[in-house]
Amino acid sequence: MEMKLFTGAIKYITVYLLAGLLGSCVEDKNSLCLTGVLYLNVEEDATLYTKAQTGVTFESLRVDVLDMNRDTVNTYKDYLSDVKDQRMTLPVGKYIVAVSSNHTGEAGWETPLYRGEEEVEVKQGEITSAQVVCKISNTKVSVSYTEDMKKYFSHYGTTISNSSGSLTFTRDEYRSGYFTPEELTMSLKLVNRDGNEFVIRKICPDVQPQHHYRFNIGVANPGGGDQEAGADFDVTIDEEHDEITYDIFIREENLFGVGVSSFSLSDNFVNGVFSFRENSETMPQIGLTYKVGTKTKFSKVLVETTSPVFVEAGLSKFDLMDPQSATSAQALGLGNPPTPKLEESADFVDCTWDLSGLLSHLKAVNDKPTEHPFKVIFVDDRNQEKEASFTIKIMPNVAAAVEAPICWTTFAVLRGITVDETAYFQLTSSDGLNIDIKGVKRTDEGNVSALVIGLKPDVTYSYKLASVQDPAMACGAVEFKVETASVVPNLGFEDWGTREGEVDAPLVGGKKTYVSPNAGSSGAIYWESGNRGAIVGSGKPVLTKETTETAPVESSKKAAYLASTWAGAAGMGAFSAGSIFSGIVEYAGQKGAELLYGQSYKGFPVSLNGWYKYEPGTINWKNNAGTTSSELDKGIISIALSTQKISVKSLTKEADSENNKFRKNSEGIFAYGEKIITENVDTYTEFSIPLTYYQGKMPSPGTPIYIIIMASSSKDGDVFTGSTSSVMYVDEFSLSYDYNQECLKETEYKEVPVNPINNE
Repeated sequence: MEMKLFTGAIKYITVYLLAGLLGSCVEDKNSLCLTGVLYLNVEEDATLYTKAQTGVTFESLRVDVLDMNRDTVNTYKDYLSDVKDQRMTLPVGKYIVAVSSNHTGEAGWETPLYRGEEEVEVKQGEITSAQVVCKISNTKVSVSYTEDMKKYFSHYGTTISNSSGSLTFTRDEYRSGYFTPEELTMSLKLVNRDGNEFVIRKICPDVQPQHHYRFNIGVANPGGGDQEAGADFDVTIDEEHDEITYDIFIREENLFGVGVSSFSLSDNFVNGVFSFRENSETMPQIGLTYKVGTKTKFSKVLVETTSPVFVEAGLSKFDLMDPQSATSAQALGLGNPPTPKLEESADFVDCTWDLSGLLSHLKAVNDKPTEHPFKVIFVDDRNQEKEASFTIKIMPNVAAAVEAPICWTTFAVLRGITVDETAYFQLTSSDGLNIDIKGVKRTDEGNVSALVIGLKPDVTYSYKLASVQDPAMACGAVEFKVETASVVPNLGFEDWGTREGEVDAPLVGGKKTYVSPNAGSSGAIYWESGNRGAIVGSGKPVLTKETTETAPVESSKKAAYLASTWAGAAGMGAFSAGSIFSGIVEYAGQKGAELLYGQSYKGFPVSLNGWYKYEPGTINWKNNAGTTSSELDKGIISIALSTQKISVKSLTKEADSENNKFRKNSEGIFAYGEKIITENVDTYTEFSIPLTYYQGKMPSPGTPIYIIIMASSSKDGDVFTGSTSSVMYVDEFSLSYDYNQECLKETEYKEVPVNPINNE
């Protein structure tokens, strides 16, 4: 890895001070306080600036004026708007002028952290000048991959991390990251063409500020170097330029027969959960089977759990390869996982880890169904990691018990357990509801469930099990509330404005003003489009803009107009779809676009509704190359709920690659719905897109949720395919929350009886 001192990025902030007798104040009977005027201005040293990527003057700088005890006298959050060409009145005396970038120093893309300070003295009747030298105080990191990586590996990415945060450099990531100057951990994750996953790690100690660390990764076997973890490491230090380069050569032959490639739980687990009645006479066999390389040796088997039994024993996080931890875990029924026998001839064999011993030790807390979740991370001697999760749910050995329901915004699935086949739920509420819920689903294991609809937020509900056969049956109650849904701003597309954003393009790049589907020119951005990248094109095309051609709804004054086109200049550019989505643009420029789908949200809608019309053109661009075709373009409107924001990359370098497309089964997504438009719709037409929730994916309470709403005039615009004649109009979007059958048809609750309630 190479380190480079950012001398070229150093700037000089010249501080001009004019001190004079501007006023007076009474300290005692006759004393005067002398004051001066402090002027700050930034000047650049051109000889140093030639090597800098971004001048300090264009950074967001914070200025603090401190006294000699380092107590703050004045703070200015933005040098350009608050300080430049302004004057500050200060008492005569000595001060420290401290200048720094206006961010916290957390790991980030292209975010150098500038810092500098200088002592200055305000003197009466004199003009004093001083210089504040701002140097980069963090560390720059770049990662590159050789072309032969694509031949051997279908997916690969490198995560660099330390206490300031982590950044993942995918194969299409060309930006540099900045980190706190301290030990860095490099974690290279690989998936070969057979689908096997590998992890190679390297610790980089003694990391220095103002240096550039480069990781160059490729497939080779040159010999020598630091041979470990299936790779050779060669380190080159360029002291003259303060660059350090790590050349990492992956020895592919050493990645066979090692690591854990896949997991499967025994058949008695359902969606990763095994339910067991406490103190049952029969003890079933449960286990985790994994396919493991015959050359594998586990260096760590890390276990994380919130099981009340393990937490009470001080085992919330432990390593089964540690003898003391292994002994403690074994006392609670969790033994060590088996490893393959050395005489095995195959590259991979199946090993089964018996988990049945846990069933004698895990408990139902307070006679309530209690979940005991476990996450296990297998780490082999080559630092490869593989993670598996499972949950054991202990049912109390009582006549009846209920547990927390699964809640949406206006409905919930009540859950309980009893062997009484005449049992039903009793539901009460803080606003006077008292109702028997007799439409229930029963299983052979004694699970009882019911779907109640018509719930209201801000009302406290309580439920328990009761029995027709045994009116005296005891059962503790559980209370719950359904949450008020968030308001999605500008869902009717009435508010429009302009925003500024950076565009990476030769000659025509820089900070650009573009049309934005958000009100005004400042404040939070909720909706984005392709306008930021397209604005540098010839004629400055606007892909997404407001129109007064609205849906037949009295309240609608504006709608969104989406048009696909070719956006570029000087022979460079790309096919661009007209689009609008909830999220942000992280990068726009000559390489394509990098988007982050999703905005923070509370609530669980069941459909996205609205109006649209669509004029599809004949596809004349495919994978960013002109083409002739008789195929009509397609439009799309979609909605998703996710437990994380979704990164989407649309890069011209890999215009035919769908590796980074948004998918309805992307990690984190637990509900999805879409409408694909395949024909001309020349008048506004109303639509309703059901949001279908996924089996076993409903997030637990308190989990962050993000909503993704998107519309595009070319469905495959993210791979630069569509028609420059396609146009879509969308207007008056809304969300519905009342139960419908479509929303649960893919879940484990699809056959649970529906029970309407009336708590008006």
